[in-house]
Amino acid sequence: MKGYWHLLMLAMVVAILATSFDIIYFCFIYLIWLYILFRKKRIKLLHVVASMLFILIGLLYFSNVSNSINNLDVTQPHSYFGKITSEISNTSAKTTFTFQDTKSDNNILITFFKGTNGVDNKLTSAKTGATCVINGKVEMPPQSKNPGQFDYHNYLIKQNINYQLSIEKPEDVLCTGESPLHSIYQLRENTLARTEKTLNSFTNQWLQALLLGETNNFSGEIKELFQRWNLSHLLAISGLHVGLLVSCCYFLFVKAQLLTREKARFLLLIFLLIYPLLSGGAPSVWRASMMTFLGFIILTRNIKLPLTDIISVVFLTFIIFNKMYVYQLGFQFSFIVTIAILLSKRIITLDGSKALSLLKISFISLMSLLPFQIYNFFFFNPLSIVINLFFVPYFTLFVIPYMLLLMVIILVFPFLSPTFEYVFEVIHRTVLSILETLDSVVYFPWITGRFPLQIFIPYYVILFIFMGYLIKKKSKQAFTYGCLLVVLLLFVSIQPYLNPKGTVTMLDVGQGDSTVIELPYRRGVIIIDAAGSVENDFQTPSDKIYNQVIKPYLYSRGISTIDALVFSHEDHDHIGSASFLLDDFKVKQIISSEYFVFSNDLTQKISSNNIEILKMKSGNKLTVSDHVFHVVSPDKVYGSTNANSLVLLTELGGLTWLYTGDIDNEVEKSLIDLYPNMKFDILKVAHHGSSSSTSSEFLEVTNPKIALISVGENNRYGHPSKDVLHRLIEHNIDIYRTDGKGAIQYIFLDKKGTFQTKLP
Repeated sequence: MKGYWHLLMLAMVVAILATSFDIIYFCFIYLIWLYILFRKKRIKLLHVVASMLFILIGLLYFSNVSNSINNLDVTQPHSYFGKITSEISNTSAKTTFTFQDTKSDNNILITFFKGTNGVDNKLTSAKTGATCVINGKVEMPPQSKNPGQFDYHNYLIKQNINYQLSIEKPEDVLCTGESPLHSIYQLRENTLARTEKTLNSFTNQWLQALLLGETNNFSGEIKELFQRWNLSHLLAISGLHVGLLVSCCYFLFVKAQLLTREKARFLLLIFLLIYPLLSGGAPSVWRASMMTFLGFIILTRNIKLPLTDIISVVFLTFIIFNKMYVYQLGFQFSFIVTIAILLSKRIITLDGSKALSLLKISFISLMSLLPFQIYNFFFFNPLSIVINLFFVPYFTLFVIPYMLLLMVIILVFPFLSPTFEYVFEVIHRTVLSILETLDSVVYFPWITGRFPLQIFIPYYVILFIFMGYLIKKKSKQAFTYGCLLVVLLLFVSIQPYLNPKGTVTMLDVGQGDSTVIELPYRRGVIIIDAAGSVENDFQTPSDKIYNQVIKPYLYSRGISTIDALVFSHEDHDHIGSASFLLDDFKVKQIISSEYFVFSNDLTQKISSNNIEILKMKSGNKLTVSDHVFHVVSPDKVYGSTNANSLVLLTELGGLTWLYTGDIDNEVEKSLIDLYPNMKFDILKVAHHGSSSSTSSEFLEVTNPKIALISVGENNRYGHPSKDVLHRLIEHNIDIYRTDGKGAIQYIFLDKKGTFQTKLP
């Protein structure tokens, strides 16, 4: 199989895709491709048979990946006996590790929050490989309750973790023993502690991330900034970091005549087996270390083996060792970029200067990851190619080598570290400030929504042909297929404008309200309320709901422009995310009642973005992209912001909808008096189901068929009221609640539609 191991790797990838997405045609397409290669005598019958065998093995191997194992009692505390199977991760706030329960064979994520009940010490008996008895109540990891939202439950499942358990006190963990791995992990922890003690926080976060794989010290702003510019790969240890580290060490040992070539290689082989453990054990580090390890062996034994064979063998070894690796983004991104660069080696080295070669690498990396980037994050930044052209050499030639030098200084000459970290801080802060300036001026993301699975194969086929013509210097053909790639990407981004279906989505924003209405063919996007969140003190505003729910949903739908943002009233649980929306999205107009009072901050932000404000009252009509909303309240000023809520009546998908904000019984009575013949099918229950509204008289007169309740799970207000639920049931009204079912969607075509919920 020499020179053809990539066929087996591709066969396994095809099997993974087929089992993960229930799309078996991937297998048939691959088999057809093998048949074509066989007919053209590019491969032998042995290669075809081996590939078919690997597809079958892969289908069987990955078909039994379980999404959950529900055989532990989540209602009562229990004692669990088993072993610690991971590194003990200690931060200033908590200690975490993975524990395997012997009886059920489940992996449990254990978390101990320091400072609980006045305790602020480590779990001293917890060590990697230790046998433990742990007391506590397990729970299922929380699932995503909104489309586009990060699914923590699925994230842990893909790491083969089925449950989580929070420890209340150190006495709940009793452990004995340890494994040899604990010594390596302890060395890592001691090194982290030493750098933290020696360096200032700014320099320390970069050294720990780039050499030791510890990224928890990075602020959310830095992570988000690098993600927006497709620079996240520089924050995680990868082939670039390992290659530089090994090259520097080899140069030091050999050129400085500290060791012979043979001894230097042997020492580096040992180091490559240990370094992934010292740097956090990320799949990308293991991949880079194992490829370098095999490369050293092949070099010393004069074995001629293509690099594609090496990476294929490493890939197959990984998934045999742990098949859950393939579901981790770091693993996927690392292999995809490496394979793309290897296949494009001739293009990269073809003519041109080093600067041009770096531009080619940046372009190839971006294009190879583009479908995965869009599938997972729903956007990409075209200008990131240019930014990578500067930042990749900057990190390669300065930041990473400088961090290596600084680590040596900390260990050998610690008294020199203040001088060296001062130089780094001055240079690096300047570079980051340039990136921040560019981010504020020229950041124009292409928000596309999720990349369709059906287009993955056509995209990579066209990209492969495009690169092939570039290698052959056939510019006209390459240009043609380059245009096809652009057309394909344009098709992905304009899909919503070709979709005849409309969608009404009541997002699960906890104790708040936020509904997104998408008209057919993307004629318009209307958001009614944008709930915000607060910190634990219930006062300080937070962007948590916006970043975790609202923004991901809009990105997942390919929404970059909001035609109308409706404020029902001033309460934070209805407009708390408005300012963040105005920062990130183009908002054409803001709708409120005549009695809505804008804060100074919100007024300033609206003014700076030149957004039109329409103040409405009962009897007005609001038209958004030819779609009409009837304003039915307020008809006068009431005594509270809740009662002054803007109430809208509209027709969507053959049903009539009433959006009520937080009105009370007094306003409901006023609505009945003003509109005695008003009927509607869908009632957005006012004030999250508070007993102050949704009266029997109101339900009797208006006769709704379905009630939608946006309410936080186990909220401190006791919403929805039992009386309200009883009245709804008494009037034979179907109830949909976000606290139990997550986001509620109504998808319609013309005058017909269906309801669906995020959770079953």
